[in-house]
Amino acid sequence: MQNLDIVKTVKKGDDFSYYEEITSIENEYGKKRVKEVLEKAKTAFQNNNVRYIVGDFSGGNDSGGFDNVYLADKNKNCLTILPKDKEELKLCFPKSKLFKVENENKKEISIYEMTSYDYHDITNEDFLSELLYDCGCLEEYGSFAGEFSVNGTVELDVFTGKWNCSGSESVEQYENFDREGEI
Repeated sequence: MQNLDIVKTVKKGDDFSYYEEITSIENEYGKKRVKEVLEKAKTAFQNNNVRYIVGDFSGGNDSGGFDNVYLADKNKNCLTILPKDKEELKLCFPKSKLFKVENENKKEISIYEMTSYDYHDITNEDFLSELLYDCGCLEEYGSFAGEFSVNGTVELDVFTGKWNCSGSESVEQYENFDREGEI
């Protein structure tokens, strides 16, 4: 079952302020999705001693992302979920995707939300990575494009919805120079 609804139409101006408004809408919907998933999975998390979703990330210079993501206990130790317990961690979640349709004649962008419902295995690393991205914890790195190198860990508390991101970042710095010479 799928549902398609218009979220908002954003007028394009001469600057990029409309881009900030679109990004804000996308971030809001991502966080809404994470809250829905955490709420729906609460009992399954409790039954399996899950307290955190932990993701290690690295990147910079146009590539990067999560290197590994896992479920962790209250001490932030990686949990091994037994095959007999995995069924409880397959739940049906709403999945919202936002689509942008640009109308150049009217100088506007319409944003539509398509909601579908599908079963997801909460232990799946790709699914967990999507949740961490939707939290906004790596928002400042975007597509990891830039003159920097970063690595760290994100810890999302599945009961409070609070996350912590810590690590290290190095930034390439450029210095001006002016030289002259003679042969």
